[in-house]
Amino acid sequence: MDTTRHTTARIGPWTVRIVWKGERYGLNNVIEHAEDMPLVEFYDAEQSLTKFGPWGQFVSRYGAPTILTRDHPGMPLCLHGGVPRWTVSAEHMALVERWLEAQCAYVGAD
Repeated sequence: MDTTRHTTARIGPWTVRIVWKGERYGLNNVIEHAEDMPLVEFYDAEQSLTKFGPWGQFVSRYGAPTILTRDHPGMPLCLHGGVPRWTVSAEHMALVERWLEAQCAYVGAD
């Protein structure tokens, strides 16, 4: 069993990042996450990594429970209504949910 806590995963065109309590996030990483509930960030990894950084262009952020307790798990998730390609497909959301559940379970096992 893999017992490594993974902070980022590349899932399709997305870099998905978990922000744990005490980690920094936001523009230029100026905010320290102070809550126990992890955050989940979505980056468009197909955008210029040179311009936007190693994860790609930031698109959206959610609390982990918002992702894990959706009424219809495994369904697509629209991250930004103004950019049609910024919708996570059902296939990729199922992978995001499984990965996020595994990472949160690992932390809960401490």
